[in-house]
This record gives sequence, structure tokens and C-alpha cells, in this order.
Amino acid sequence: MQNPLPLTRREQEILGQLTTGEPNSVIATKLHLSEHTVKNHMYNIFRKIGVKNRLQASNWAKLNLQEERI
Repeated sequence: MQNPLPLTRREQEILGQLTTGEPNSVIATKLHLSEHTVKNHMYNIFRKIGVKNRLQASNWAKLNLQEERI
């Protein structure tokens, strides 16, 4: 099945973590990544889904990642 979302699996994983409200440093530790890598992923996520900040990205994730979990 083709992924209908414009995000990679890793980006979806990071976006899912973003909805918890934790800072990039905590997300990086949980996913065994550098904070710089998380920031790069966040930049790409924001660009791909057309948002400007973490709140908008979190709201987008709550609406669009729900379908992925069904």
C-alpha cells in the first residue's frame, strides 16, 4: 500500500513525538538521534505539510496521523 502522507516514516515518528509537547532534545534522546537531526527533520516536516510552527504541526498530526493508526 502506498503512503498517502507526504512524510517519511521517520518524519511521521518525529511528528508523533512532537504532539507530546516535548522539546527537540527529549525527542532526540528517545529516538537515538542528535538534536540537529531532529531539527532538520522538523524543518522538512513543516515545509512538507505547510505549517509554520510546532503548534500547527501538532494540530496537523492529530488530524492526519489518526488515519494512519486505524
